[in-house]
Amino acid sequence: MSVVVVDDRDPRIQYSPSTGWKQGGRFEQYLATTTVAAGSGSTASFSFQATSVAVYGTVDQGSSTMSFALDGGVPSVFDATSSILGIVHHQPLFLSGSLPDGQHSLVMTQESGVKFIFLDYILCNTTSSAGNILFFDDSDSRLEYSQGWNVAPGSEQYLQNTAHSCGSDECTVALNFEGNTLTMYGDFGANATGAPSTFNASITVDNEPPTPIQFFPRAAHPQPTSNFETYSTQLTPGSHRAVLTTHQADQFLLDYFVAEAPTAPAVPAPSQSSLQPTSTFTPNASHSHSPSAPNFEAPPSKIPVAAIVGIAVGGLVFLILLLVALVSWRRRARRLDGAMRHDLDPFTDHAVDETVYPYDPSTPPPAYRKLVPPEMIVDSNPIPSGSNPSRTQNQVDTIREKQPV
Repeated sequence: MSVVVVDDRDPRIQYSPSTGWKQGGRFEQYLATTTVAAGSGSTASFSFQATSVAVYGTVDQGSSTMSFALDGGVPSVFDATSSILGIVHHQPLFLSGSLPDGQHSLVMTQESGVKFIFLDYILCNTTSSAGNILFFDDSDSRLEYSQGWNVAPGSEQYLQNTAHSCGSDECTVALNFEGNTLTMYGDFGANATGAPSTFNASITVDNEPPTPIQFFPRAAHPQPTSNFETYSTQLTPGSHRAVLTTHQADQFLLDYFVAEAPTAPAVPAPSQSSLQPTSTFTPNASHSHSPSAPNFEAPPSKIPVAAIVGIAVGGLVFLILLLVALVSWRRRARRLDGAMRHDLDPFTDHAVDETVYPYDPSTPPPAYRKLVPPEMIVDSNPIPSGSNPSRTQNQVDTIREKQPV
């Protein structure tokens, strides 16, 4: 469970109408800002996820009322009567009590009297702190105080009206937190003389060299009397430990810490033991500052049954088509082969199974016969005119005998 602080200027608070609210602020207030209604009927709506919510503000002397309706229920009314003498800071205006963990809405309405109730900040107990500002009051049980610390006399100038001071020459207080920033606020103690720019105290984060505590004046309020920003640093997102050490009694008053939570929880780096589920890993000092690369291996995916069936059917169809194409090709090849065998000699029938003997080199070559075109052959017995031009078989034989060998 974390405590989240929401400033009055946070965009999650919706003011309506925009002209019905005025902005202001003094150094005593959280972040030195407040928002006050300029007329009756002005509303401020806030949606949040938490198990409780509390609204704090500054109340001026005068007659004014503001109502708070949680989740559309019966409104609770805060009445700033004239019994309040003077200005009171960090006054609780609304406390919800315990709520179911989940989304809630709060509507704040200025009912009567204006410019007497100033909205300052909201505190939420929540299990969802990502991206929020974590709040650690000096009275928070998560702070680890050494011997020598005392609760300072209550004052309305401190947030939650409490502060701590060290009654001895050296005291420490430690804070473990998740965040990427850390800011500390405090005040001068009883033994602080004048307005020193530094305090006799230091802070260290994650065993880094200590940093002196300093006074950082705000531009709008160069000489505040409380709520000093005394330390601020940027950090890598993750778990950290801050230790404040004071070196002079009653010189510095601790008021509160704030830390910005990462937008997403830090992912722990895997160790080699994650590859060996049967063994256990015990962290020690040598491992605390040795980050290892995260494992980006994706888990094995399962192929749908329909995809497997589709692949099998597609493969079977492909094999059938391939077989049909092969058979068609073989048949066509046989037809072409038969045609080529018959085309070897158009005047001779060659049986497919005709035996072909190899050529014998000792076989004498055939006799040379000079072929003479028929038109060059002279017929000694011309055909008389008027007779049948076709030659008889005897004449053809005579012509063949006259051809030279």
